[in-house]
Amino acid sequence: MFFKVAKQSLLSRKSSVLLTILAITISVFVLLSVEHIRHQAKQSFNRTVSGVDLIVGPRTGQLNLLLSSVFRIGDSSNSIEFSTVQELEKHPMVSWVIPIALGDSHKGHRVMGTTTDYFVHYKYGAKQALTFSEGQAFSATYDLVLGADIAKKFNYSIGQSIVLSHGTGVTSFSHHEQTPFTVVGILNRTGTPVDQTLHVSFEGLHHMHEAESSNMITNEHHEQHDEHDEHDEHDHEHKHDHKQVNQGADNQQYAHDHDHKVSAVFVGLKARFASLVMQKWASDYKKEALTAIMPGVALTQLWRLVGSIEVVLQVIAVLVLLTTLIGLSTMLLATMRERTREIAILRVLGASPLFLFTLIELEVLVITILGSLLGVAMLWIGLLVSEPLLASKLGLFVDTNPVSENALIALGLVVIGSLIMGLIPAINAYRHSLQANLTNN
Repeated sequence: MFFKVAKQSLLSRKSSVLLTILAITISVFVLLSVEHIRHQAKQSFNRTVSGVDLIVGPRTGQLNLLLSSVFRIGDSSNSIEFSTVQELEKHPMVSWVIPIALGDSHKGHRVMGTTTDYFVHYKYGAKQALTFSEGQAFSATYDLVLGADIAKKFNYSIGQSIVLSHGTGVTSFSHHEQTPFTVVGILNRTGTPVDQTLHVSFEGLHHMHEAESSNMITNEHHEQHDEHDEHDEHDHEHKHDHKQVNQGADNQQYAHDHDHKVSAVFVGLKARFASLVMQKWASDYKKEALTAIMPGVALTQLWRLVGSIEVVLQVIAVLVLLTTLIGLSTMLLATMRERTREIAILRVLGASPLFLFTLIELEVLVITILGSLLGVAMLWIGLLVSEPLLASKLGLFVDTNPVSENALIALGLVVIGSLIMGLIPAINAYRHSLQANLTNN
């Protein structure tokens, strides 16, 4: 009986009730979105790399080095010599090193050249090791290991032949078609940028670029040979050019043999206190300019930068919600005058002031719950749609399930706040006397 009266009362005011539910839906969506993205972003940042004591790269800012090497965001303008990596590996305080090379892509996703030590020493989350859902680590030159999201997105499987592209843009006009790679392993999902990365060996990366350079030189040679057939009078000059081409090819080969450069190096130390010692070693290194950062410190610095934005977003979300709750109370107060006759009839039928008070509060509760559920549903759909975009563009890996402990607390506060705001019209109805209603009508 009680719920039936509340239902009929709400249905009699469909337009205003629907608008109020819509306002609460948007408010809850904004509130939970800010909280969910903030929490997931922080969790995603913190779980991306674990067990790496130092990241060594070319001289640059520590945030640039962190973003390019760990999150695959942006491009490193310089690289370091492989001989530097070898010297670093021989340092008595270094336990292991994982060199990485970035610069190529596949359909907009980063290709990373590395060694098999990457699959042994690189950790994420709570020092969780990388594991394979299928296959194994690369062993041959043109073997390739896929991140979980890449395999799922393009429906790749073991044995699949994949052509890589030059550059890191989404669209590339330079494809390494002469040297396709073969998928030999697919990693389990980690919720980190590893899922969006294609892993190849340094040797494969080196031979891929070497093959492209050789092909360019061969094409250039054929063009010059055709010109030679058409212009015999320039035979001597052609021979001279031919010699230059061969000499250029030799120089190119020499350059490639020594072009084994890396974008950054993940370093594991024998003792944590050695981090400061190795940072000084990197800053004092004479052969080339180096930067050595501690991932935890750089992550904290990065989070501080976005901390002020986080607070602003939270304040905006709370203000939007507060405005909506005030609007809810105003709507109910505005309709109280229209409901004077309805209240008078209920009193005549024996409804107590407490019944009217509870009826108003129940209506507030129903409107708030419906709006909150729709807000959660809207957020869930938004996360499903935006999750691939956040992963590929920003390197953020968010959980598409919006229901969390924080979300439930926020929803509880929304319900309590709405009931408090509903006290104003509820008390108004409680105090409304039967005589006054009958007099007014």
